[in-house]
Amino acid sequence: MTELRVRWIFGISMMLAAYTAVAQPCDPLDYKPREDPGAGFRWEYQIGDSIVKFVKLGGADERRKTGWELLPFCGCAWYPHTVPCPTCPPVTTQVTSTDTLTWTVSTTSTRQEGLALKFTMFAEIGWNGSLTQAEQEQLSGTHTSTVTTTFVRQPVLCFNKWYRQVWQWRMYSGARVVTHRFSWRAVNARGEMGKKAETTCKQETVGRVEWNTYPNYEWAPGKPPCGGIPIQNPDPWDGKREEPCCPDVCTPPPSPAHPCCGCEFHH
Repeated sequence: MTELRVRWIFGISMMLAAYTAVAQPCDPLDYKPREDPGAGFRWEYQIGDSIVKFVKLGGADERRKTGWELLPFCGCAWYPHTVPCPTCPPVTTQVTSTDTLTWTVSTTSTRQEGLALKFTMFAEIGWNGSLTQAEQEQLSGTHTSTVTTTFVRQPVLCFNKWYRQVWQWRMYSGARVVTHRFSWRAVNARGEMGKKAETTCKQETVGRVEWNTYPNYEWAPGKPPCGGIPIQNPDPWDGKREEPCCPDVCTPPPSPAHPCCGCEFHH
């Protein structure tokens, strides 16, 4: 929680001008003391305080992902040294990825207060991109950035491989609360001072932002006895591992037998 104090003073001429102007939120003239100032006295505004607090209401930072996609093996057979070991051409596609930020702010205060909360929440989740002029002025909106990249998938002999997209989803909600305190003094026609009083006015601005970052590609690792990583609990890859295309790829039989898949190299 952060707090900022702002002190402000109105002169008599400013007070008179305020009567003819459109009242702003939390105008002190709208918050005169309700108690009686005393016989022959009237309330006169003296000075005001503004206390600004930023309050975190909620937040999350989650790793999100798509389902696994299969990259099949490019061959599943035994290739003796008399037969060329096959090559596996890559699979290449153009992929468009998005980074999406959404925000919603509602306020009983000024538009400036709403925008102040909006950009405070952006900073809290670590977003520092560029908005259009229109987006900068919106209390609710969506900003999407896109990028096109070349995604190269390399099949291999004897193994099915798996890949998926992963990204971060970040959410933050907060409130900006401004409490205005107004000090009053009872005065009479002779300028004599009477009792003091204080009134308050509170304005609240609440908002929420969500950010889905650009995704990256993640590949499932291998698993023993082919090397790799045993399945854990919990498992970062949700139990998914590379899969041999036939039973004894990773545990070849004794010579002169050969594995069900692989290439023999002549020495």
